[in-house]
Amino acid sequence: MTNIREVLRRLIKYLILVLIVAFACYTLVKNKLNHFEILIISLTSGMVYNILDIVSPTINLKIDKNCGI
Repeated sequence: MTNIREVLRRLIKYLILVLIVAFACYTLVKNKLNHFEILIISLTSGMVYNILDIVSPTINLKIDKNCGI
């Protein structure tokens, strides 16, 4: 069963990320992009972040306690 709270939390997190990337593309680029290019860049960054967010908890880093860190 899916936790609706977790789904909403992730959806809001990705939406904020997409809006930040879109704002950065709109304001920081010297050669102005059209709205479709900004949309594609923002959605691509949101999807990549989504995939990394889903996959990263499954990456298990083994740190040896005797390695000096």
